Amino acid sequence: MPTAACRQLPKQCLPHCFEQNIKSEVLLMKSEKLLQYSIELSLLTQLLQSKLITENEYQKIKQKLMKEYKITSDLTAMIA
Repeated sequence: MPTAACRQLPKQCLPHCFEQNIKSEVLLMKSEKLLQYSIELSLLTQLLQSKLITENEYQKIKQKLMKEYKITSDLTAMIA
C-alpha cells in the first residue's frame, strides 16, 4: 500500500515504495515458512505421542526440519 508521500510524488517515491513492497513480501514469505514449519512439527509430535515413531526418530526429524526451515532456537524444549 503506497504511503501518502508515494501518492503525491510518485516518481520520487518509486524506489521507497518498491523497497517497502519487497520488505512486505519477505515478511510474508517468512511468516508462511514459519507456519509450515509449525504444522510439520505439530504433525511430527502427534506421531511421537501416538508411538508411531521413537524419540530418537523424532529428534532426528525435528533437527532436519529446523535445518530446512533455518530455525535456530528450539522453543519446544521449554515445554514441560
